[in-house]
Parts: sequence; C-alpha cells; structure tokens
Amino acid sequence: MRTAGLLAIVLTVAAALHLGQFSDATFTSTSSSATSTVNAATDWTPPQLTLAHPGSPVTGTMTLSATANDLEDPDVTISIDLSASGANAWSQLCSPSPSPVTCTWDTTAHKDGTYDIRATATDTSDNATVETITIETITSEPATTAAEPATSEPTPSAPATSEPATDETFAGENSAS
Repeated sequence: MRTAGLLAIVLTVAAALHLGQFSDATFTSTSSSATSTVNAATDWTPPQLTLAHPGSPVTGTMTLSATANDLEDPDVTISIDLSASGANAWSQLCSPSPSPVTCTWDTTAHKDGTYDIRATATDTSDNATVETITIETITSEPATTAAEPATSEPTPSAPATSEPATDETFAGENSAS
C-alpha cells in the first residue's frame, strides 16, 4: 500500500507542476483481501477559450464567435448560450460544435436591455472552461426629433441692384488699391 501512496504523491506533484502530458498508465496493487486497479488521468487541463466581444451596444443580427484549444486534447467542443443579465436562465444560441464556432444572434427578437453571453469549451475528458461577456442591445429605432434651425455665419453677397454687376460693385470688398 505504501507504493500506491508514493505513486499518488508523484502524480499529484507532476500535475501541480504541469509536467507535460500524462500517459494512460495503469497501476495494479494486490493485497490479501482484493486486487485494485488505478488508472492515471490522461488529461487534467481544461481547454483555453476565447469569446470574441462584438462591442456594445448592438442592434440587428450579429455574429458571435469563439475559439478554443487544448494541447492535450484536440477534440474540443464549444457551445454559446444567452441569458438576460444576471438571470442565469440560459438558452442555447450555438449548439455544441468543434472549435472554432460562429453563429448569429437576432437581437430584434429580444427586448432592449443587457444580456450575458456565455461560451463553454469542453474537451473529451469533460474538462471545461467558461467565459461570459455582457452586451447591451438596442432593438427599437431611436426616436426622431424636429431638426433645429441651422445657424451659420452670413456670407458676403452682392448688393441688391437692378444694374448688372461690375468690378466697381465689389470694389469695397476686393480693393487692390
């Protein structure tokens, strides 16, 4: 039994130090009462996840995207979910698919407000990473207001006269003398 304890300590220290990949080695111990088999884990590391933030506020149909990678397990799936901010009532926007994932969200199907978007990346060993962003939606058209009268500086104009304009008409403005 002392050997099993030593093996557990070595595996724990190696995992804490992240010393590379682990094998699928099997340790078998026999005692007078029974035989026990312990399988070492092959993947103890959750995937790395990036959920792209599309900016805020948003309106209309927008694209959501997330990527994940895992050096120990290339088969990572990502799902993207939506909830009213703080409600934790999640509905699926993107079904679990291999990384990278891209899907669309029609914000006009929801009230104006703040929403949480959550991406979850899971590897085949059920290690998971979750990333959440908060986005404000504006689905209604902004109210229009009456335009203010334009104000501008007056521009010089020719004096009102019935005579044709001559060089003397503007002599006061562009005098070369």
